Amino acid sequence: MAGVFPRSNYVVTARFVIRPDSVNKMRVITHDLTSTSRAEQGCIIYHFSESAEHEGIFSLYMIWRDETAYRNYAASPFVRAFNSILSQGMLTAPPVVETWRSLG
Repeated sequence: MAGVFPRSNYVVTARFVIRPDSVNKMRVITHDLTSTSRAEQGCIIYHFSESAEHEGIFSLYMIWRDETAYRNYAASPFVRAFNSILSQGMLTAPPVVETWRSLG
């Protein structure tokens, strides 16, 4: 079955659980990160969401043209700055980041 489904894009998801006292700050920094990230070369979809049922849970869904485009984005100064801010006590646990294989 190998080769039946083309690997057309690079899909990445991330889940962040934020401390209650940092939720508003997360809303602000995700807004800024989203507009900058969507302008990156190779970005197809970049979507941050906040749980409507559980305050402090944020989800990020990204589709990149390929792994190289994602790696360039992940190494950018603005992503490093975002990660630095998160690491200053905003998270209740490390983010869960997963890559996915596109099925078409």
